[in-house]
Amino acid sequence: FVPLFFLDYQFGAAPTNLTVGGVGSLNWMAYVTSAIRVGIEVGGMFAFSPNMNVLLAVPITAKASYVFSAYPFEIPVSLGVGMNIVKYIDASTIDLLLKPAVSGLWAFSADWSFGVNLAYWWSMQFSNPAAESRIGNFLEISLCALYHY
Repeated sequence: FVPLFFLDYQFGAAPTNLTVGGVGSLNWMAYVTSAIRVGIEVGGMFAFSPNMNVLLAVPITAKASYVFSAYPFEIPVSLGVGMNIVKYIDASTIDLLLKPAVSGLWAFSADWSFGVNLAYWWSMQFSNPAAESRIGNFLEISLCALYHY
C-alpha cells in the first residue's frame, strides 16, 4: 500500500507523511455474463505516521468488473464504489471511496487463479469547515488468489 498525496478541493496537493503500509481484502463476485461480474469487497489497510501512529482503514465497496480473457490469462478491469472507515489516533471518519483497479491473473487450474492486483484509491473526506476537506490518493499493489466455484 503506497500513500501518494492528499488533494484539497482547490486542487492543492500535500504529502501524506505516511509510510508504505499493508493491505488485504476479500471479494465475492458473481458472473452476470461471461465477461461481466458484480460483487462486494471488504478489506483493511494500515500505514504509519512519522511519530509511528497508525492510520487504519476498512474499505467496503460494491464492485463491478469486465474480464478480458485469453486462456490461461485473465485481465479483470473493475470499479469499486463504497465507504472507507478511517481511524487515526482518536479521530475517525467514514469517507466516500472510489477504487478503479486492474488485475493480471493466470489460471493455475480450473479452481484457482493467481496474479497481481493494482488499484487506485480516491478516499474523499468531507469536513466542516469545507476548507479542511481532502481527497486521499493511494496506490494498492497486491498479490491475489482467486478461487472459482
